[in-house]
Amino acid sequence: MNPNFKHTFYIEGHPATRGEKIHIVYVNGRPLPKPYTEAGSPCDLWKKAVASVVRGYMKGRQLIGGVKCDIVYHMPRIKGHYSKLKSEKAGYPVLIKSAPMVHCVKPDKDNLDKVTIDGIAKNRGPKTKDGIFLVGDQQIYDGRSTKIYGTPEFTGAIITIEGTLDE
Repeated sequence: MNPNFKHTFYIEGHPATRGEKIHIVYVNGRPLPKPYTEAGSPCDLWKKAVASVVRGYMKGRQLIGGVKCDIVYHMPRIKGHYSKLKSEKAGYPVLIKSAPMVHCVKPDKDNLDKVTIDGIAKNRGPKTKDGIFLVGDQQIYDGRSTKIYGTPEFTGAIITIEGTLDE
C-alpha cells in the first residue's frame, strides 16, 4: 500500500458539460438542427480526453479508499477579450484591460465536475469491471474545482489526485 499517492494530470481540450444531442448549424443564414457526428458531442470528446490521459498513466492500477480530487479548468477565451489592433502590432494575442480573469459564465462548475469525474471513474478497460483508476466516483470525498480563463497555448484542465494506491 502506498498511502501517499499524488499525481497531477494535464488534460488539453475544451472542458464541456452534458448538453443537447443536437447542435445548431447555419445554412444560408437559417438555423438547422443537426445531430452530433460519430465522434460524439463535446461532452463525449472531453470525457474521452480525460479517460485517455488517466488510462495512459495508471496502466490498470486503482486507488482504494477515499480520494481527494482538485481540478482547475482553463476555459477558452472569446474573441472580445482581445485587442485586435494591439494583437496585430505585437504578433500575439493581447488582452484588453477589462478582460476578466475568472470564468463566471456557463458552463457551470458543478456540471464540468460531473463530466470530468466520470472520465476518471468510469474509465472502463478490457479486463476490469470497475473504473481503471477509481472503483467509483463515490470514492471522491474532498476536492476543490476552479474555473479560470486559459491562455491561447493551453485550454483544458489540471487535475491533482491524492489517495491510496492498491498495489
